[in-house]
Amino acid sequence: MNADISIKNRTTAQALIDDLSQPVLSHFIDGQNYLRKDSATIVNRSPIDDSELNQTALGTEADVNMASLSSEKAFESWRQWPADRRRDVLHAIADRIEANAESIALIETADTGQPLKFTGKTATRGAENFRYFADLCSRAGDGHSYPTPTHLNYTM
Repeated sequence: MNADISIKNRTTAQALIDDLSQPVLSHFIDGQNYLRKDSATIVNRSPIDDSELNQTALGTEADVNMASLSSEKAFESWRQWPADRRRDVLHAIADRIEANAESIALIETADTGQPLKFTGKTATRGAENFRYFADLCSRAGDGHSYPTPTHLNYTM
């Protein structure tokens, strides 16, 4: 039975990878795929069977600078949004992660070789993180502190 599950999971993971396939996995900057014509690439191989998953673009200092400037620009509008709108967007992201958690876990397993039982929890945890910070959006301006076992967070 385990062999059948493993074959099914590998087949499903490969289909997902094929669906997402591009000639080169590029960067995502300013809301779009971005690839310099002279970008160096690496072959991303699965540690499970050494199969080629994709060609991945290596980022340059210029790519990092472009992404940084894009994030600064995006933050200017994001910070103007009402807290409830930001909360709703972050919850929507969490919803999409949860809806695709199995696919995310399968792709992550193919990419990293980690057992599926761990990558499934990682995908779910990603959604939980978005929900946690989404709910903080509504409270961030209240001036309360939020103690944790190891440190103190506060807002002003």
